[in-house]
Amino acid sequence: MQDKETAALSTQGITQRQRLTLLMVVVAGHGLKHMFNAAFFILLPQIKAGLGLSNTQVGTLSAFRGIAGGLANVPAGFVGDRFAKRRAEILSRWPWERR
Repeated sequence: MQDKETAALSTQGITQRQRLTLLMVVVAGHGLKHMFNAAFFILLPQIKAGLGLSNTQVGTLSAFRGIAGGLANVPAGFVGDRFAKRRAEILSRWPWERR
């Protein structure tokens, strides 16, 4: 089993260390995503008090947040799948390139 994994890694040009680094970065990023999602519900009482919202309005706000997040996943998934082969190029240019 180990020989097959080593062969697969060598054909892809990815070392075991790079693979482990990628795994750690993905896990950390995913954890941050969940942390920010949970922060909304921790801040919700402050938002409610600050804006003077009723419980119904807070529920509506939470519902729309969930719906918008769910709907945003559809085009994001399409774009991610469509440009998967150019991922490194896109990530290397996107945040820093100014025109």
